Order: sequence, then structure tokens, then C-alpha cells
Amino acid sequence: MGGDRLWGVVPAAGLGERMRGGGGAAKQFLSIGGVPMLAVTLKALFHAADFAGVVLTLREDDFETAEDILAKYVRERSSVACVPGGAVRQESVYNGIRAVMERGGDPDDLVAIHDAARPVIHKDVVERAVTAARTSGAAVAVVPAVDAAVLTDGVRIDSYLDRKRLFRIQTPQVFRLGLIADAHEHARKRGVTDAVDDASLIIENGGEVRIVPGDPNNIKVTHPGDSPWWRESWRATTGTRMSEGG
Repeated sequence: MGGDRLWGVVPAAGLGERMRGGGGAAKQFLSIGGVPMLAVTLKALFHAADFAGVVLTLREDDFETAEDILAKYVRERSSVACVPGGAVRQESVYNGIRAVMERGGDPDDLVAIHDAARPVIHKDVVERAVTAARTSGAAVAVVPAVDAAVLTDGVRIDSYLDRKRLFRIQTPQVFRLGLIADAHEHARKRGVTDAVDDASLIIENGGEVRIVPGDPNNIKVTHPGDSPWWRESWRATTGTRMSEGG
């Protein structure tokens, strides 16, 4: 019945230039510890929740690579649909949302949008975000800011911000499907094409977004130095060694 299901959208169409240094494979396909990052992310998501289906948005040149990874590493590969992404993340997520709707997603269903480059995702974080979104319609995982933060003019400090009110946004971000679809459509009509994230589109469309505790280990792998840290964090968080299969 519509409204009871959870779908996933995993944008994976980016090149990850900061990770690649201008060359090599896109970061979501990098093999660390013998397993591609994309596979670890998908396996973690399927372990964390019961998904009606997951849509993976990709560059068309990467379809074959992704299909090979799914066949080799992801037991739930029959539940994963690969669709073309876009030039920017917002467009990729929009394509993913449309694909969920085309596959039978109901406006009252939930959709969890999660970065392909956040492989250290824990079941508890997903459950908290899903539970909050069922009540509020929109929820995101966050972690408190630990460093002092300031506003500057680019050269000098203008003012300090209250650290108690500062949080770092993570994914998953979970929404009612109809709510986030409407927010994306509204943004496109206003000419917004490169939003910071999906929750910002909800707020710009007049909605509210709940926050739930995230996990400091749930980093977005961005720089080459993040790689060994990611591998150790995965083992520490899950207590599991990466391997082929489920």
C-alpha cells in the first residue's frame, strides 16, 4: 500500500575531482580494501533498511562499470535501477526522484537520498531519519560542529557564530516522496539548478526539516587522505571486514 514504503536515491554521477586530482576513476568506483566504495555504500543501505527499490544515478559512460559492481558485490542488485544522472547533483537527484515515481512510488512513500561517497552509514542513523520523516515529512542526519566558526569578509573576521547552534549536514536525507518532488519542481521553475542539498529545497519551498543525530564516522569521502580513514571507520562502525557478496 502506498505510503508505507521506503525508496532510495543514490546520486553517483559526479567525477569527484578533488579525490581524483584531475584523473583516474571517479571516487565512487575506487577500490579500497578490495571493494568499490559504491558497493560498500549500497550494501550498507540495504543492511540498514527494507527498501522497495533503490535508484542509482550515473553518468552514461559509467553504466557498464556500475552493472559489473552490482553483479559482483550486491545481493539486492535486482532492486537497484540505474538511470542517467545530470550535470550537477540537484539534477541527478531530480532524475532519481522521477525514476522512483515511474516505478510506482506513491507521494506518501518515503525516499532516502544518500551520497554514494558516504560508505560508513550505520543502521541507527537511517532508522532515526526514517522515523522522523514519517512524522514530519522531512528529516536529515546532522552532527554538532566541533570547531569555532566565523563570518569573514575574506580577509578579516567579522563575527563568531554560536557553535551550540551549528551542525554539519550529512545524508541520508529522508522525505515524503511527494514533498521532495514538489520542492524540486518548484526550484526548477525558479531557475535554481545547483542547490546545496535537498533539504534546502524543502525550506525554500516553505517547508520544515527535522534534524536527527548523525554519526561522526559518516563522512563524505572527498580527498585522497580520506581513504584509509574511511576503511578503518567502516570496520570500527560495522565490526565487519569488507568482502564480496552480501
